[in-house]
Amino acid sequence: MKLTADEIRQLLKSRDPAVRMRAIRLCDRLVEPERTQLLCLAIKDKSSYFAADAALRLVSAAEPFAAEPVHERFQYLMADGLKRDPGCYIRAHLAVILGNMRYLEAVPTLRDGLRVVQIENFMDTAGPLRGNCAMALASIPFGDPVVDLTFLLFYEGNTPYEHSFFDQSSKISAVKALVRLGQVQSSIAIFAKLCDGREFDTALLADCMAALIELKHPRAIDILAGFLTSANINIAASAAVYLVTAMQEEYLPAILALVPGLSGDLLKGLLIALYNSRSPRAAEAVTRLQETGSDEVREILADLNKGHV
Repeated sequence: MKLTADEIRQLLKSRDPAVRMRAIRLCDRLVEPERTQLLCLAIKDKSSYFAADAALRLVSAAEPFAAEPVHERFQYLMADGLKRDPGCYIRAHLAVILGNMRYLEAVPTLRDGLRVVQIENFMDTAGPLRGNCAMALASIPFGDPVVDLTFLLFYEGNTPYEHSFFDQSSKISAVKALVRLGQVQSSIAIFAKLCDGREFDTALLADCMAALIELKHPRAIDILAGFLTSANINIAASAAVYLVTAMQEEYLPAILALVPGLSGDLLKGLLIALYNSRSPRAAEAVTRLQETGSDEVREILADLNKGHV
């Protein structure tokens, strides 16, 4: 039997958790605007798990009028996040909704979201929240979001305690948000992070390299080439892969000089880039490596020839 919006509304008020969960799922069977109206009520459920589920359903589709109640709920949860939104799941979903709707009034609140560090069981659960706030700010047309995203790119928490548990994933989201903006200032922020001698997250630095190329910064190639001699072999290998992908043949000797010092996934990643390059000099280099390379090099290239990699 199909329930009406009013009947589902009553189920949402039940004290029985199973009934409320069923009611939230039944919302998806309604047409708009009833579906959005009821889910806006459900994000206030006393169970943070149920509220997060309702917020996730709003992410997939929500009518424009949802922006105001979603923003209000986000602000309410921010007032005492540890108690009202353990795990930061609700706010993480609500931030996506605000970004999708380009809700200008939410900018100050989303900025506050960039600064949330929520330690639970010796783990920072706010990484996805900060990251979603960054992506939302990059989606809303206002002033200068590069300033806010640069802040997140370098943020480590407010205290040594927060720093020790800080979830670095939000920094990667900051890079993605800067790329989404596609502004010249974005390249400056990303270059600054690449030059940050205190940053040892190789995945983040590799993403910064990829971002400079994607943003088509005029000096991207020169900047990446400078990392070929990095003492951090992971960083050097990442730079080599992006330079090969960009078909920069002038750096090929320095790139090939890295091969003997690489192994495992780092070696495989560089060899795959060389193998798939359309550069004639790279093809010649691969042929030489098949003849003179180490056992591991020749094994990887043999698998590539067979299509096993």
